[in-house]
Amino acid sequence: MKDMTKDKILLKTEQALNRGTLSRLYRLLQRYGNADTILNDALSELEDHCIFSHEGLALTPKYLFDFSEREKAIIPLESALWVFRLQDMKYSFKEDRDVMHYSMRIYTITGDTFILKDQSKADLDAIEDLLIEHYPNFFYGYSEEHDRMVHYLLAENEKELTQLKKDKKNKKA
Repeated sequence: MKDMTKDKILLKTEQALNRGTLSRLYRLLQRYGNADTILNDALSELEDHCIFSHEGLALTPKYLFDFSEREKAIIPLESALWVFRLQDMKYSFKEDRDVMHYSMRIYTITGDTFILKDQSKADLDAIEDLLIEHYPNFFYGYSEEHDRMVHYLLAENEKELTQLKKDKKNKKA
């Protein structure tokens, strides 16, 4: 994967918007509010407050960007609940040997799961350190307790959203 500075990420985002290839990204952002507003805020943050940028990943105080070759995601960090890393060995035909692959999963309050796949350990270490510094209240690391707690919070959030929709529907009637 090519090294991608924040300027290249901005350019790639603008190009993708012009081609309409961010429809999945746009739909995901709508789950967190007005997608246009979030996208404009995220791009402004990326331009003015980028604290980490390397090979398609970028981190600002409010957003995590994944513009790898496989994925395009802007993750509003205020909605994140749980962050943990995974590693596994995969055979590389190119290198003719087993190679360690590193990934990071991020669960959000809306129930979305973002996976930063096949990243370098150093990049994920840097991102995790910065997230811990800026967002100490996330659940970090995998454990069964975290899994139960996050799924409980997601279920409670879903109940609350369902009740809000019912209340809104009853007011209209």
